[in-house]
Amino acid sequence: MFSGASVRSRLLTESPFKPLQALFNKLCVSVCFECGDFGGYMYLVSFERLCCRCVLDKDRRLLDKNKYAPLRKLDAVLEYGLTPEALDTLPQFLGYPGYYGSIPWLQKDYVSLIARDSPRDAGIALHGSLQAMQDYTANADLAVLKLYKKKIRKFEKQAQAERAEYARRQKAKQIARTKKRNDYKMKVIRKKIERAERLGVSESEFNEQERNTNPKFPIEDIDNESVSTLGLTSRRSTPETILGNEGHTEGDGDNSESSFTFDQKLKNAGSTSGENSCDEDADSEVSDAELASSECSSHEGNEGSYDREELRYGSMILVPWLNRQSKKDEWGFR
Repeated sequence: MFSGASVRSRLLTESPFKPLQALFNKLCVSVCFECGDFGGYMYLVSFERLCCRCVLDKDRRLLDKNKYAPLRKLDAVLEYGLTPEALDTLPQFLGYPGYYGSIPWLQKDYVSLIARDSPRDAGIALHGSLQAMQDYTANADLAVLKLYKKKIRKFEKQAQAERAEYARRQKAKQIARTKKRNDYKMKVIRKKIERAERLGVSESEFNEQERNTNPKFPIEDIDNESVSTLGLTSRRSTPETILGNEGHTEGDGDNSESSFTFDQKLKNAGSTSGENSCDEDADSEVSDAELASSECSSHEGNEGSYDREELRYGSMILVPWLNRQSKKDEWGFR
């Protein structure tokens, strides 16, 4: 009923019995284990390369006609006289719920599957001979078989509960990621609206000027954040200019505008002092706030004002990386 090509396995317990070198050797071989043709498939229980015809056609198999048709655990108990504890030591896996077969039929629960040749050999070794095994299965106690069935079904329900819990965790993580992404997008939109209001333009005009390569007015990232927004870049960045941007608030106005106004007032003050020969008059025209802002703009010299600087995009992208210690995919800024 279950073929090796159609069953989607959840867990292979043969991994402790088969080293990785054996799997690597099987992957390096391209011929079918049964007929010698090209083997494009692998029977995961025993790591044997097979071709499509040997998997589907029972008559092509040389040794066992039903070799690649796994058994349920309960069928192995009934047919070979084994206990669930003995079956736990054999190669086995769990079949996923889903549709199977050329004419799809629905399997709603997890199914404990086991390779057909392993329980047969284990049954013969346990009972001593093939005839003794057949006699034991013919005279088996129905109450004991019912108890074995209950144990196997309990194991399958436990696997199904673990899968359901895993699905719930993944769904909760997806909801949290979606909510976080939506909150971030709303934060970016709010910042754009606030910047447009500070510049005195509408939101549509702000977006149009942001997309334009040569905007009519400079857009300054006064929040000093890299949220894919436009920001000004001076030719020589200094700690003072960075501190000036960080300490800038909405009520202070633009730093570039204040520094430009200070330069003009300083020139006017210089011309006035030259005519009247009085430096105190020039100093009285400059307020303490303008003197504080001049410290940030004094480093630029005569290389040009901020409104003539080229614009840049300050962006930060989220990239995945592999943690080599925990062997897990993680997210971090790079």
